[in-house]
Amino acid sequence: SMLASTADDYFVPQLEALSERLGLQEDVAGVTLLALGNGMPDVMTACSSVNKANDLPLTMGEFLGAANFIIVFVFACVLLASPGPTVVENWPFLR
Repeated sequence: SMLASTADDYFVPQLEALSERLGLQEDVAGVTLLALGNGMPDVMTACSSVNKANDLPLTMGEFLGAANFIIVFVFACVLLASPGPTVVENWPFLR
């Protein structure tokens, strides 16, 4: 698909270079850098709204609302779609 090839051509090499420069393991880089890339539009929009509109309560509501949606809805969908019991390994989870 076009999205997969675009991510493979442009996003993955940058992610690999950044993780090598920071000395991150592959699984840690995937969790932290992908989450940062996913959340950056929300962060930049929030910074802009605080600087331009001086509306901190609205900005914090947006952050908390987005975080609650991700935690509750997306996590629930993943758990419901996975077959059998979900097993979480201790070390990667606690690290």
